[in-house]
Amino acid sequence: MAEHEPDVLARARTAADWPTVADLEAEFGVRGRYIRRAIAAGDLSAFRLNVLRVDPASWAAWLAGRQK
Repeated sequence: MAEHEPDVLARARTAADWPTVADLEAEFGVRGRYIRRAIAAGDLSAFRLNVLRVDPASWAAWLAGRQK
């Protein structure tokens, strides 16, 4: 298990700057429940760091796909 710790810590440091579900909900008007369902379905990449934080690149791709 110790060999995976650096990867997890590096990802946590990166994810610390990612927007939370609440941030995205407030900024884009998309319900948090809908965002969490997309995360659960694997459509959005996220990392839990006290709260769910969504990868901005994943969010942009997902949002662009929804606006077609």
